[in-house]
Amino acid sequence: MWPTPVLVLFLAFQSNYYEQGLKALDEKRYAAAVEDFINAIAAEPKDFSLHFNLALAYSLQGKDAEAIPQYKKALEMKPDLYQAQLNLGISLLREKRGAEAVPYLAAAVAQKPKEYRPNFYMASALFASGEFAKAEQPYAVALEADPKSPDAESGLARALAKQDRIADAAPHFKKAAELNPNYRDGLLELATLYETQKQSAEAIAIYQQFPDNPGAQERLGELLLASGQAADAVTHFQAAIAKSPTTANRAALAAA
Repeated sequence: MWPTPVLVLFLAFQSNYYEQGLKALDEKRYAAAVEDFINAIAAEPKDFSLHFNLALAYSLQGKDAEAIPQYKKALEMKPDLYQAQLNLGISLLREKRGAEAVPYLAAAVAQKPKEYRPNFYMASALFASGEFAKAEQPYAVALEADPKSPDAESGLARALAKQDRIADAAPHFKKAAELNPNYRDGLLELATLYETQKQSAEAIAIYQQFPDNPGAQERLGELLLASGQAADAVTHFQAAIAKSPTTANRAALAAA
């Protein structure tokens, strides 16, 4: 049986919306893509690819709350759709729903167990859920896939630190800072951890690397003062006061 002219026209409109949506995505006109895919779904609500692409258009606008139900809809229709599993997990993670993200990201890891992105985001979701020991392994796998990832180095460092394994965490904090200067503040976290472990010498060595940071200079001065190195402490309190003249560091300078 040949389709009627009305049906042919209807299918043509449906196809046109889909093609327009894909074109809009390619041209980064995400709001237009959303409108086109919504219209295409109205014509064909059971097409998983339409729901996925609508979710993607929302994601690319930063609208994760709107993307999440569309990714879920696509997975209801096609449960093994890897990219939907991964993207849904990422969207949930961005919405600070790490525990909900874990099963979707675990499914993505099961499909591509050696790839960076599913392992990194799986580890991040576990970390966000407070599962620090479980996060360690996927962070390590992510690093095997991309040894130059400061994100994975930093994530692994924090997962280890949360387990009070400061000695294991330290090289990863340092490596993240080496890979990307934007991660140097992780060294200040490490210095604070050293202080909690009464490892003043290690903390001092880190604070000495931040001569332009008044907070680091103040802490350095306090540690030097506590260790009986008052003369050295004076210089660092003066550096702290030069950039941030607070009552506290003025009092510390006077004590030194």
